[in-house]
Amino acid sequence: EQAAQLVMEILNWVQTLCILSLRDVVHFSQATYFLLTRGVVVEAAVYQAYAYTVKLTVQALVTDFDHEDMLNEVGCKPATDNADSLVADLRAQHYYIGPSRLWIAAAVLNAVDCRLPALLEGPAAVGKTALIQKLASSRNLKLERVNNSETTTI
Repeated sequence: EQAAQLVMEILNWVQTLCILSLRDVVHFSQATYFLLTRGVVVEAAVYQAYAYTVKLTVQALVTDFDHEDMLNEVGCKPATDNADSLVADLRAQHYYIGPSRLWIAAAVLNAVDCRLPALLEGPAAVGKTALIQKLASSRNLKLERVNNSETTTI
C-alpha cells in the first residue's frame, strides 16, 4: 500500500511536467513490484524503479527538472548499499571492476533487478560479456546472450 501511494505521488508530480505513456507507467509499476518481491525496502524500491524507467522519459522531455528534490519530497531514497554489495559480489567471483566502470555495472544490475532488458554495446574485449555473466550468476538468473552483428538473424 505504501509503495502504491509513493508511485501515485510520483506519477501525479511528473504528470504536471509531461505526458507519460502507458508503457512508462506499467514499467514503473512492474519494476517497483519486482524490487519489493526481492526484499528491497519500499522507499528504495520506488526510487530505483523510477530511476530506471520514468526518469529517462522525463529527462528527454524536461531538461531542467530536479528529480532528486522531487524524490526526497515524496520520501523516496536510494538503496545506498547497492553499489557496495555489487562490488562485493563481483569480487567474491574473482571479477575486478574499476571505480570508473562501477556506475555502468550498477546501472545494468538495476535494470536486471527491475526486470528490464539490458543492451550492452561497445568494442570487442572490454568485458561486456564477462560483466553480464557475473551479474547473472550473482543473482542466480538465466542469461540469454545474443551476439548482435551485421550477420545476426533472429
